[in-house]
Amino acid sequence: MLRKADYLNSASVVHEIEIKYENGITEITLPCLLPKRRKSQGSEFLSDPLFAALRSYTDKNPIAKYKHCVVCFSHIYNRELPSRRIRDYDNIDLKHILDIVSTFIMQDDSGLLCDMYNTTELGDKDCTRVSIMAKEQFPEWLAACKNNIEFNE
Repeated sequence: MLRKADYLNSASVVHEIEIKYENGITEITLPCLLPKRRKSQGSEFLSDPLFAALRSYTDKNPIAKYKHCVVCFSHIYNRELPSRRIRDYDNIDLKHILDIVSTFIMQDDSGLLCDMYNTTELGDKDCTRVSIMAKEQFPEWLAACKNNIEFNE
């Protein structure tokens, strides 16, 4: 009989959830675009595997929880597909993912401690990257991010 924890760890591998910590920035790559906010199932298919991946990562790689931080959601769209697929940020279900991330990476996701930023990029495939950093790191991260963005105009 497969234990739920083992199953969820396997699911996080199958989903290709990637977590890395470098230069004070934690980066989580999810295998898809986050669903629209009003979808009945929402981001539930990612919740348990993401939780398991973060638990496993933080068990093996203890990192201090961010107190004052910026959480950046990079919505990466496949450049080969029509740009009409790009959605407004207010239609994307971010809350559930933020709640899971904050459990392991942040002291709290209160607006007093956590700022949020959304950006859209074109890439090789659809995915979502969540980057968490101290507030003082954000300007440099943003400048680097904007220098790497490919625009199709």
